Amino acid sequence: MPNQEDFKIDSPEQEPELEIKPEYSEETLNNLLQIDLMMEEDEKLLNGLGGVERKRIEDNKEDNKEAYKEIYARVEIGRVSLKGKQDTGMLEVGGMGLRARNFIRKIVSGGKKGSEYVLKNESGALVDKRKLLGLSDSYIKAEHPLENVEIAAAAEELGLDIGEALRRDLSKKYAKGEKGAKVEKIIMGQKTDQEKDKIAGDILEGRLKDSEKTGADMVKQREGLAAMQRDMVKFEGDLDDNAKKKLDDEKEKIETSIKDKQAELNEKLEPIRTPMEKRQAELATGLEGLSVMSKDLTAEEEKYKNEIKILDDKIKRIKGSEKIKDFMGEEIGKWEKEKAKLEANKQAFANKKKELEIMAKALKSNKDEIDKTLARINKIGKTKEELKAEEAEKQRAEKEEKEKKQKEQEGESTKEPAKAGSGLLYDADLFNEKDEKEAEEASKKGNDMRKNWEEDVDEERKEAEAEDGEKAALEYLKNIVFKKKTAAPKVKAENKPSTTTVETGQQKKEKTLSHSAEGWVALLPQLLNLSLNDEQKGKIKNYFVNAKGVYAPAAVINEKQAVSNMSNFLKSEIYKKGKKTKDQIEQELTDKIKLHKKVNK
Repeated sequence: MPNQEDFKIDSPEQEPELEIKPEYSEETLNNLLQIDLMMEEDEKLLNGLGGVERKRIEDNKEDNKEAYKEIYARVEIGRVSLKGKQDTGMLEVGGMGLRARNFIRKIVSGGKKGSEYVLKNESGALVDKRKLLGLSDSYIKAEHPLENVEIAAAAEELGLDIGEALRRDLSKKYAKGEKGAKVEKIIMGQKTDQEKDKIAGDILEGRLKDSEKTGADMVKQREGLAAMQRDMVKFEGDLDDNAKKKLDDEKEKIETSIKDKQAELNEKLEPIRTPMEKRQAELATGLEGLSVMSKDLTAEEEKYKNEIKILDDKIKRIKGSEKIKDFMGEEIGKWEKEKAKLEANKQAFANKKKELEIMAKALKSNKDEIDKTLARINKIGKTKEELKAEEAEKQRAEKEEKEKKQKEQEGESTKEPAKAGSGLLYDADLFNEKDEKEAEEASKKGNDMRKNWEEDVDEERKEAEAEDGEKAALEYLKNIVFKKKTAAPKVKAENKPSTTTVETGQQKKEKTLSHSAEGWVALLPQLLNLSLNDEQKGKIKNYFVNAKGVYAPAAVINEKQAVSNMSNFLKSEIYKKGKKTKDQIEQELTDKIKLHKKVNK
């Protein structure tokens, strides 16, 4: 994750560093932090198939007691030598023969080396490394905690770092050696996550193979039953009542067996299928997010490349001038420093992009593994004909989706491009507080006009002027929403009847809401980089206008309402299976609007 210290500008008092570090604007730094936060979130998806199955077993350990026990059973890490005083309490005191041999060996070696079977205890007595105390089997088989000095010694002897030794919660137990062999000190510990995932993966594979066998048996029964039913119809005239009853009984027996096998498969496979489908959706969302961010980083990298090229060309041109290059040394130095900063920024973005690519590759590998396993589960218990029909339907749906996307892309390419620099269809400060206030005032003026006209006794004249007044007020409101500023509405009273039907207050309110919704529908999806077709935009607009709580006194969708309604719509229509909550989407929209206003101030 980027560190603020990495991006701090050196003060003039500091000595120059050999390494030029990246220097970012606050906005760019925030974007990089968001990328790191997303990558940190997606690290949770790096576990493979075994990790998914292990979590499932952990979450339902009461239903998977044996599997849970197998995964979390402690294992032997290795065996180490007996050399510490902590080991002597488990050994017998040496006999006269051992003590004599130890004494002789010390004399022969000049006091350097005694018997290899001897260890001195805390009281100074010699114990025999070949003989355990006469302890109970249960005590000998039990694991005992290690003291700190033992942990350090065992970690060193087994090639573990202290951190791993502590994580694995090492313990010890002792085993009797063969006749004449030393007692062994066995170091026990927890399995690594990789070892746990491997066991969980093996358990899953066993369950799938068992289910596939059950499914194959069921398919044979189903095919045999179908053949028997065809023959029963074909040879019905040749069968007497006893034969028919016998066949009916057999048919019922096979059907019951098929039903039982299907129930068995459901019981085994559904608990596996559901979390895998959830992980599949999470991986798809993660990959999509990483892809978008990778494109953004590529664009930033290209921006720096262009800026570097412009500076580089300028430096080369000035250095190539015989007349002015000697007078421009200070400026050239500044440009070269600026170029070095840009180079550092470009490299930092390239490195970040590489991190994204590595993570995306891991997520893609995991998703492929999940996809294959789900496809394998889906085949269990199905006939060849059923599988062929499903494959044909899948290809048809994929073809339709591909054609639909192609049409959407073609439609997008024919649209009028957005204004340069803003990336939006309308001005950047759309729907600020001032605009909302003006819109509310405009609507109020329209309502006031109507009150005045209602005092007129001439019904036809009143209807005509009311319609004109409402049109003027709505037009003013519409222009505010789309940033086409006009003067306040002026209504010219004319003494003439009108044949136009007067809209009800509710209809006018809905029309005003429609105009307000159009602006938000155009703006908000672009802030989230969503590519929507006309049908989706229509749905959003309707959702805005019809959503509960939209009808404010001024009949205008303000920023808070728009964000809330858009968040509801996205969660219900577009992000149905995503990991984002409604509150997270709402917060993201609010942040985007704030940033958008700030950038385009």
